[in-house]
Amino acid sequence: MIGMLQKFFMPIIIFLFGFHGASAQELLKVDSLSIEEIILIAHRNSINAQIAVNDYVADYWSYLNYKKKSYPMLAFYSNPVQYVQKFVRRYDSQNNLDVYKPQKSIYSSMGFVVRQRVNATGGELFLETDFDYAKNFGSDQFQQFSTVPVRFGYSQELLGFNPYKWEKKLETKKNEKTRKKIVHEFEKISAETVKLCFAYLTASERVRIAQENCKKCDSIYSFAVEKKKIASMTQTEILTLKLNLVDAQKELRLLTIEREKAKEELLAFLNVNEDTNINIKIPLPEKQLLITPEKAIVVARENNPVYDDLALKRMNAEMTVDRAKKSNISSSLSLSLGYNQTASDFVGAYRKPLRQDLISVSFNMPIFDWGIRKRERAIAKKDLESTLLTIEQEKENFERHLCFLVEKFNESFKQIELASEALDISLVTFEATFERFRIGKSNVESLKISQDRLMSSELNYLNALSSYWNALYEIRSLTLYDFIKSDHIGIDVDQYVN
Repeated sequence: MIGMLQKFFMPIIIFLFGFHGASAQELLKVDSLSIEEIILIAHRNSINAQIAVNDYVADYWSYLNYKKKSYPMLAFYSNPVQYVQKFVRRYDSQNNLDVYKPQKSIYSSMGFVVRQRVNATGGELFLETDFDYAKNFGSDQFQQFSTVPVRFGYSQELLGFNPYKWEKKLETKKNEKTRKKIVHEFEKISAETVKLCFAYLTASERVRIAQENCKKCDSIYSFAVEKKKIASMTQTEILTLKLNLVDAQKELRLLTIEREKAKEELLAFLNVNEDTNINIKIPLPEKQLLITPEKAIVVARENNPVYDDLALKRMNAEMTVDRAKKSNISSSLSLSLGYNQTASDFVGAYRKPLRQDLISVSFNMPIFDWGIRKRERAIAKKDLESTLLTIEQEKENFERHLCFLVEKFNESFKQIELASEALDISLVTFEATFERFRIGKSNVESLKISQDRLMSSELNYLNALSSYWNALYEIRSLTLYDFIKSDHIGIDVDQYVN
């Protein structure tokens, strides 16, 4: 069988690993490449890979920003100059009446504040210092400095919606999804690379078969012309063989164009020069690999980011319900402890500061709102129910599709064996039929049928290999699991952010 494969298949893919650390252009200088080597090129060079890395970095920075929000934040605020010229109402005690007087004033303020949010309670701690200055011009001239040397406080919503708690849950789940997503995207690139490789491989093999067919048709036609000289071939048979040769030549020209198109699509996906020559060798599975649907579903649930997407949908719906439930009552608490002082000079404003305390509790509960909030809660609950049903349906559809792929893959190895056996038989049959035709014991129609069966068997064998590898890599992209090595697929994501 191996000898027949060497005879009837041009070298297109070998199944081995290698060239780690080589650049895409260095890899393409090699005479023949394995599937893994071409996938390596796609991972390093393709536009899809660059997009996947950029998306990962953006998501990582987004998560990093969330983490930094839990750190103390220092801010400076200031209103350097505010000039006001207006008429103000003043009481004239001598005449016992209110009068309007012109006033010109300058105000200035500045301060620093350190804020620390408390995720568990949804509140915020703060520590600040503040400085204010005011000066009036005109008949009522005066200036005043007001300072808050230090003030410490805490504020939060009571019995209300805690956005920090939900943000933590959502961002943690998003980060899990982000780390899985880039692996998933790279495995999708692998699957697409395999698909394009076999498309090019099939197109190339069809050209090779067409070339062989042209040679056979030409040889048969030349042989028939010689036989006609001894009156053993009719003119009709000669013309039929000539027509077969013309049809084979036409088919070859069309298939050559399709091969160039398949090559362009592969090179474009790899993001390499379209003039690059690329040779691939056929990968032959060494032994049958059986995947159980149960194992595929288990590893998919663990690895595939689609499950994190579904979890995020559920969390968002639950957050909406929580917000709607707690929007009925609004209450807040604010506490602060500090010192302040005022004086007509800068130094005096910091001398012997006085205690400044603040405790504030606010409460707001609607008595009658025409049922608006009640309906908002009901809408949120219905949306949650619909989301849960949608999530369950999407999960079932995904796992049903995965099980179908597993069954297809498990059957594909048997199809390779059957296609290989059919190729052996077709080759032997063609050689026997041609020999019978040569000695005048077989007609043109039988020879044509045998020749067509041989061509069909060659393509069926290649299609069986294509189905096997395409199914395997699609399953890999859905489960992020290498069933050949029995190991989870991972990527060193830290290389993209460090």
